[in-house]
Amino acid sequence: MPQLNHHFTNRLYTPQREEQSFVDLARSVKSDTGAFRERLDELERKAADSPDESTLAQLNQLRQDLDELDAKAPAAETASEAIDPDDARRVVDVGKSVRGRIGRLERRVSGLDTPAVDTKFVELIEAAEEVSNAFGSQLEKQQVAMLTRELERAAGKGDDRSIKRICEEVEGLRWRILFRQDWFWREIFESLSQHNAPFLDHTEARRLIERGTQAMANGDGQALRNTVRALWELQPKGSADISRERALASGLRKY
Repeated sequence: MPQLNHHFTNRLYTPQREEQSFVDLARSVKSDTGAFRERLDELERKAADSPDESTLAQLNQLRQDLDELDAKAPAAETASEAIDPDDARRVVDVGKSVRGRIGRLERRVSGLDTPAVDTKFVELIEAAEEVSNAFGSQLEKQQVAMLTRELERAAGKGDDRSIKRICEEVEGLRWRILFRQDWFWREIFESLSQHNAPFLDHTEARRLIERGTQAMANGDGQALRNTVRALWELQPKGSADISRERALASGLRKY
């Protein structure tokens, strides 16, 4: 870099190279969807022998997600300059998520997963994947994938201590991503402002809600965060978790 009179011996990151890589990968996703459909067909045949509502629901959701992925993935002959790099990245991320979900469902149907992994852990991973794919950084998406592999290995060994630790890390990562989103705090505040929200001290809660309303009007995100945390402290045990999950469900539909 002549302006700084500094020399670099290692290769520097260039956005164009990374963007081109995602464009190439996105084109390959179109051919992957055919293989995904064949795997889903096989899963549906196996699941028909012992119908399970959870498995069938996941198969239906995968079918829908796969149709959307197929519609958005660029064809192999599409010129690189005609593909938006951000769209290509999203297509690749969704493709990875679909591949992982199919793999976990195949293990469930074949009976290779433990019952614990069949239910609670699979839902936990899928919730983290949904949030990281929509709002997380590339590093956070990689962390979810890494923790997923660790969880599968720990479950295979029956290592309950490691399973508990990994689940806590996955859940913590999910909330860290969400806590950076301004919309998430607005959704929580609006949920807490409803008349049926439970509080131990309703007078103090009304004062905090007025303060939060003012913070929203002023566009003061930090003040709103502080107000929501104070309202959580006024709620009965467990109610704060419910308000967070309700805000998440509502916010994901909007955003």
